Parts: sequence; structure tokens; C-alpha cells
Amino acid sequence: MSSVLLPQGDILVVPPSLSRVLQAGFLALGTVMPQALALVGIAYAPLLLLGLPLNPLWCLWSVAAGGLVMLAFTRHGGVIYGVRPSAALLYGSTLATCAHLAPALQLSALGVMGLAAACLSLSALVIWLAVRTGITAFARYLPIPVAKGLSLGFGLVIIWIQLKSVWAWFITDTGRFAFSTPPLAACVLLALMVWLALLWRQAHPNRPYLLALLPVAALCVSVLESATDIPFAWIGFPTIAVWTDLLPPWVLPGFVAEVLQAGRPAVLATSFTVLAAQSLFVAFTFIVDSAGNAAAAEHLSGQRYDFNQELRASALSMAVLPWFGLLPASSNLAASKPLYDNARRSVRTVRYSNWVVAVGVLLMLGLAWAGVNRVPALFVVAALLVIGINLMAPEQLERPGKAPGERQMWWQSWVIGLVFLFTSGIFAMLAGFAVAVAQFVRGAESTVVRSVYTLREMRSRKWRSVDEELALRRVNTRAVVVVLQGTANFAVARRIGEEIGRVVQPHQVDVLLIDTQRVLHWDITALDSFKRLADELEMANVALLLSYLPEDARKTLAGNARLYNTTDRALEWAEDEVLRRQGMGDALVGKPIKNIGQLPLFSPMEEAAKTDLVRFGKLLTVLRGQKVFDVGDRDGSLMVVLSGSVTIEVQTPTDVLRVATFTPGMVFGEMAFLDGSARSARAVAAEECVLYTLSRNSFRDWSQLHADDAQLLLNALAFQMASRLRFTTAQLIALNP
Repeated sequence: MSSVLLPQGDILVVPPSLSRVLQAGFLALGTVMPQALALVGIAYAPLLLLGLPLNPLWCLWSVAAGGLVMLAFTRHGGVIYGVRPSAALLYGSTLATCAHLAPALQLSALGVMGLAAACLSLSALVIWLAVRTGITAFARYLPIPVAKGLSLGFGLVIIWIQLKSVWAWFITDTGRFAFSTPPLAACVLLALMVWLALLWRQAHPNRPYLLALLPVAALCVSVLESATDIPFAWIGFPTIAVWTDLLPPWVLPGFVAEVLQAGRPAVLATSFTVLAAQSLFVAFTFIVDSAGNAAAAEHLSGQRYDFNQELRASALSMAVLPWFGLLPASSNLAASKPLYDNARRSVRTVRYSNWVVAVGVLLMLGLAWAGVNRVPALFVVAALLVIGINLMAPEQLERPGKAPGERQMWWQSWVIGLVFLFTSGIFAMLAGFAVAVAQFVRGAESTVVRSVYTLREMRSRKWRSVDEELALRRVNTRAVVVVLQGTANFAVARRIGEEIGRVVQPHQVDVLLIDTQRVLHWDITALDSFKRLADELEMANVALLLSYLPEDARKTLAGNARLYNTTDRALEWAEDEVLRRQGMGDALVGKPIKNIGQLPLFSPMEEAAKTDLVRFGKLLTVLRGQKVFDVGDRDGSLMVVLSGSVTIEVQTPTDVLRVATFTPGMVFGEMAFLDGSARSARAVAAEECVLYTLSRNSFRDWSQLHADDAQLLLNALAFQMASRLRFTTAQLIALNP
């Protein structure tokens, strides 16, 4: 998407060109369509045990219908929507669970699909409740091994299922293993197709290599069948006599007749525990997988991705589409990545491309009606093997590095992946949460102290006089600022005390300020630790300050430390306290300036120029709390504080942010004075003050009389702005290490 800046400042959005949208859509379709055809081998495989043949049309319908649902209920996604392999595997897992209950419940294939749809509807409800209550936030903060292990588990399961399918080729009707020409030929051809797909992926990672594999597989199988009489399996679409044969099945009647009205409440009640566990497993696995997908989408696009918005739309598709025998939809990063790799990065272009994908899939359904109605089974197996390999991170297939924690993370990912493969997914989730808890405790202990500063690196926004500034530079290590992060609980309370104890040397420090803005949670053990710390510091004559405490913590620590809403105000008190202990308490009062000639800004000028400044400027008295100017004002006057103090502040969505406080002798408003722009912040009298103001017109008249002195004034303002910008940059670096 491009934009044109109009003279009035409005932005005219130019829609992406049709050609770019079509190119992006075809790139995405090249990944989505072969992937959908292949996923039939894992999503609907359990139905083979019930005598229902695989139907690739259902996967195509899942992509088309699911993509349209996601488009309708999301905004500004910037990704291609469809069916992820993990979602197909979860659907297949649910079908397998319901198929195991089929004999006890006397269910047909459609009854099993209806029971699976009910199970997934319960999963959708869990996901929706998780989004509504904010529980989904946990998934964004899970340790890396959990997400990698889950993806590794998906890949291993898909590969394992295909290897079992290949093994079944060599099993005779009597159940014995036997070598024969057809399965050997199929294995050789399968190996060649997988090797060719991986070779194409390495050479052209941003091209639809699986789509290129489909005609190659069909051609090779057809040629070998005709030349050697070796029978190869094909996955065929059902016979289509009328257009309604293209539609997916409506499984609700079968569920009602075979489950709800079957008169087996005792058996159904016994099965409910298994189905509920499966629903919870699907919901939480889907949330964690979607969180990893959202992080990858953010990395891909460089923009914030609305994880909860996608989950809400996916939950809707999970609640509705399975009742038509279709798979739940979500974002598809495998189909989105080729667009970004080919410079189709516009969010609008990617979003419009989803329509191209939907139309392309519907056209594929039309081709099935026209007679293009079968896919080589070898292609499905080869594509699924490649998809399984793609789900495994490349570093997981290499030896772990020697960096701190790298080997541990590698093993944790493999443990979760192998548990997912050889046991049930629920046990894999338990293993993942065990790893997460261990990582959280270890990480919280080691990283609770985010950074440590002195007044050399971090200062308040109150500008100091020259004498105060020189004094603070001499003793800037007498105040220490400790920035905490994470969770203050039983696991980190001891570490907090140890870290602060190592930082603070009571005979060298006057003030300890603890910034808790990034602390997410406090418990009683952490609060008790701070109480003991406050008592120890008081005995050493060290003042303890805390900022950004939540209300409960403030009540507990109110009698033990000085509490501030912001670190900025706490820093101001810390600076004042250091100056007081250095014997400069009188300097903090701020002596008024009676003659503007005493101002440092005007000191290099000739006396005549200073005298004329009195005549060209004017004095302004402002009462405490009154505005000097507001955002958007265009007076453009230069202002100097002669007595009192003035605070520059901006209004944020939640609070008023102090930008700076100026005391006698200091200048403000120089930006609007120099360029004539509107005021970007408001100025308020922190106490009753007297200001000297010089308007732009008065300066112009005065500069005609004293050109050299006017240049000196402008140079001084430029030097002051550079100094303040340098100070602000240092503060930003300190606050964002």
C-alpha cells in the first residue's frame, strides 16, 4: 500500500494494483492448494478405519470456507488464511479419539464426524473464554523450548504417520511382511520426490515447490503405471453426478440421531471425560501454536499482530466448520512467507490476496466437477513428509551449540517433541508447562534486576542550575536506581535482596530508588523482603524510594519507604536529598532574577542590546497551576523564568507526563520561537512565577538594531537545544537498555 501526502496534511491511500494482488494471490495459492490436498492424509485418515474413503474436496472446502470466515472476522491481518498442518493434525487426533469410542457408542462414520464436531465446538468455547478473560496472554510469554518443542512434535507425528503408511505397503493381506516390486518401486519414487522437493525448497524457498511437485508426481506415476503395469494408489474424488455432490457433508443430523437420541446416556457419560480432555488439549495446543504463529507473523511483517483477533475468528471457524466435516482455519505462515520474500509486503496486498486464494480453490473444485478428480497417493505422502520436515526448526536437527543455555533449550525442545510423538498430546502439554515453570523460575531469579544506574546515567526531568549541576556531577554515585522486572514472588524475593545488597554500599550511597514499573506481580514474600531491606537501609541512613507500586503493595510498604507514582518524581527527590546532604539545601529554593541582564543566555551581549531587550520584551506573572501556553498555541514567544518554576507536560491516554521543569534563569519555548510552529506541549506554572517573554516580531525588530547580538542569541539557543537533545537521548538509552 502506498500513500500520497496532500498539502493539507491528509493522507490519500492508494489501493494496491490488481496485478500485484494477482501475483501475490497466485504465490499464496501455490502453497495453499498442494498443502490442502496433502493434509487429507492426516486430517481424515481415521475415517479409513470406519470404511469412509478420503475425500480431498473436504480439505479444499476447508481452505475456501475457512479463509472467508477469517477474512470476515479479522481486520488488518497481513497474512494468508487457511488450514495449518497443526490444525489438520488436531482435527485428525479428535477424529481418532471419537473413532475409538465408535464401537461403544455404535457410531457410523458420519456419527464420528458429528461427535468430533461437538468436541471441537467445546474447544472453540474454551478458546473464546480464554480470549475474553485474557488467559491467552500466557501463550505469548511461554519459553522458546515450548513453542519449538510443540512444532517439533507436530512435525515428528506427521512424519511418523507417513512412515507407518509406507510400512503398511509391505504388509500382505494375511498380516505378514513381504518384499514385492510395487511397494519397492513406490518407495524409490517417494524418496526421489522428497529429495526433489527439498532440493527445490533449498534453491527456491520463496516459490511454490510443492505445487511444482504435484504434476511431476502425477506424470511419473502415470508413466510407470503404463510402462510397467505396477499399480500405484490414487486418492480419488467421489463421483460427482450433480453439483451438490461437491458440497461437504452436513454431520449434525448424524450426531443428533446417533449420539443424542441413541438412548445410551451411561456410555456417553463415561466417554465425556475422554472427550472433554481431548477438547482441552485441542484448545490449549491451538492457542500455543497460534501464539508462535503470531510471533512469526510479527517477525515477518515487522508490525504488531493481533493474536486475540485471530483466535476469536479461529474459534468461530472451529465451532462451525467441523459440522460440515471441515477443518478449523487460522493464519498460514507457510503461504504468507513467499509474498513477503517477493516484496509483496503491503498489508492490503496480502489481505486482498486471500480473495485470489479463495477463488483459486473454488476453481479447483470446479475442475473436480469437470473430471480432474484424483491425486497420486505418493504425492500426498511426499508432501506430508516435506511439511513435517518444515515444521521442525533447522537448528533442532543439528548438534546443540555451546552457548549458555543453548544445549538445555535444545534438549527441552526434543523432550517435548518426543513426548508428543510417543504419548498423547496432553502429556506433551504437561511436559511443556513443566519446562515453562522451570524456565520462569530460573529466568525470574536471574533477570529480576533489569539494570542498575546512578545519577550519571539517569536523571529527573527537573533542569538544574549550574551550581546544582556541578554538585550532582561530583556526587552522582550517591544515588542508585535499580530497575526491576518480571514477577516478585517466592522464587525471586531472595534474589532481589541479594542483587540490591551487592549494589548498595551504605557508606557510599545516600538514596536507593527501586523502579518497579516492569514488575508484573507481587506476593507477600517479596513484600516482606522489602520491609526487611528498608529497615536495614534506615539503620545505615540510606533513604529507600519505590516507584510504580500497585495499590496493594503501596498499603503494605507505606510505612517503610517513600512511595512515588513515577520514577521521574522519585528521581527529583533523590537529587534534592543528595544536594541537601552536600550542604546545598539553600540552592534548592531557586533565587529570583531581578535583571534580565543577569541571565546566562544574554551574558555575551553588549549592554545596549540587553537594555533594549527590556524594552522589546515584556514581563508576565502566572499564578500557580495556570497555563502559560497550551498545545497548538501559535504565539511563538521565547520565555525565560525570572522567579518560580514552570513545568512542561504532555497529556497521554492515561496520565500527564512531565517533560521538564524549569527554574529561574532557564529558557523554554525556543522551538516555536525559532520555527514559528505550534506549541507541541503545554506549560503550567508549578508555583507562582514571573516570566520574561520575547515575541518573534519583537525579536525581529530588536535584531535590526543589534544584528551581531541577535546572532549570539540564536547561537546560544542552538547550543541549548543540542544540549537538551543530548540529555534526552541519554535518558532514552538508560530507560531502554
